[in-house]
Amino acid sequence: MPVSLTCPACAASFTLADDLRGKKAVCPRCGRKMVIPSAGAAKRDERRAAVAAAPRHFPRLWLVAALLAALTAGGIGAGILVATHWPGRHRGEQSAGPSEQPGPAEIDSVPPHQDAPDNEAASQTIGTVLLSPPTHQDAADNGAAPQTTKPDLISPQKPQPGPPQNPSGPLPPLKVVGTYLTTPDGKVARLRGVNLPTLEWGQGENLFRSLDVCVDEWKVNFIRLTVSQDRWFGHTKERKDGGARYRQTVREFVKRAAAKRCYVLLNLHFIDPGVWLDEDVAQKGQYLVWTHKMPDDHSVDFWASAAKEFANHPAVLFDLYNEPGNVSWAVWRDGGNLVEKHKNAPGGKWEYHSPGMQKLVDTCRAQGAKNIVVAEGLQWGYDLSGIVKGFALKDPGGNGVAYSTHIYGKAKDGPNGLEVRVTPAVKEYAVLIGEFCAGKSNSVDPVVSYADQYQLPWLAWCMHPGIKPRLIENWKYQPTPYGESVKKALLEAAKR
Repeated sequence: MPVSLTCPACAASFTLADDLRGKKAVCPRCGRKMVIPSAGAAKRDERRAAVAAAPRHFPRLWLVAALLAALTAGGIGAGILVATHWPGRHRGEQSAGPSEQPGPAEIDSVPPHQDAPDNEAASQTIGTVLLSPPTHQDAADNGAAPQTTKPDLISPQKPQPGPPQNPSGPLPPLKVVGTYLTTPDGKVARLRGVNLPTLEWGQGENLFRSLDVCVDEWKVNFIRLTVSQDRWFGHTKERKDGGARYRQTVREFVKRAAAKRCYVLLNLHFIDPGVWLDEDVAQKGQYLVWTHKMPDDHSVDFWASAAKEFANHPAVLFDLYNEPGNVSWAVWRDGGNLVEKHKNAPGGKWEYHSPGMQKLVDTCRAQGAKNIVVAEGLQWGYDLSGIVKGFALKDPGGNGVAYSTHIYGKAKDGPNGLEVRVTPAVKEYAVLIGEFCAGKSNSVDPVVSYADQYQLPWLAWCMHPGIKPRLIENWKYQPTPYGESVKKALLEAAKR
């Protein structure tokens, strides 16, 4: 029996022999290839046409379902919703009959779906937020692919929606103008945040979850991320990939922070003076003394690498070294040979050379990085008095140097008070408070008030339940009394 066909592309009608059912045919008008429906498919289309022509009645089964929903769940509204919404949808499906558009079984190539652009965009949005274990060029550089790590690093995760897009555009780069950190339009950057440790002593712990909580719930817009130069280059025992995965974790953190419009102060926190950690027999691969008097010559290598990595990234500022101390201001700026006595050091002492802070500034600038550079004062980062006595750092061609003070239980007045050790520098240079805590009172009001008086950025220590002074009790991010005070100050600052 001959078979009548209509081309789905050009609507041309033509007839073919019955024995060609299930085989391919070509439209004589437009050349579209088609598969001739089998006898079963033809009968199916006939049944659909019959259903479409039949009177349409509301199915009793769905009426029963509507009543049951209302009676069993008390959901009268749910019953009404089913009873009113379903018939229209059902009638639409019944009246469709044979498809007017060819399906996958009817033509050689499936036409592109109209939702494809939307679906593609959605997948790209998801992909920018949560990653599978990254494959980065550093893996090839170090001769080993990144290894699977604990969930606190970048590990396989279920896709989730990306961060909301901020209508105000990308994060603006910052520049030191006078005594302030400013945006390109000349506004003072009101930076408030917390310290986020763990990368100084390991490969990272709850970093991305902490970032989300800090920004979304605590309204932080500034995070000090503490790192180790030994781990940056892979000179530790916990990983053997030359630091590739560690550096990728830092990159990903910066990327996510920038997407949330949060600035990152990248801080060199731990060193092993004069040697790499995995080469130090006395240390046995672990930091027995975490912070030393000054950075060592390996710190030059670190900042050459890190500054090149984040050169001119608008979200990144460089914090050269954590809490230098017990040296003169001349050594602080220009470097020199140092001796540190300690029972855990080989022979009871470390002997090493420090390049000084000016050398680290110059190293960053040599990579083409104009990012703001931050230098901490002496006395565990607190004392900035030497800055106003001729030891300020030079920065030709960069976006400026800011100075950081760490305030722990310091009085405002007295020979060692803020008015002597910090305020003179605040009045002449750009200064931020890189670390502080509340003390016994659990109130940060005095420090925050001092910061507000001079419009200083501030960063509370720290967002980790095991490191005191701590802002949170546990990894559920329950604030401590001190943390409650910091969170309150952050929420109030976000309203201004």
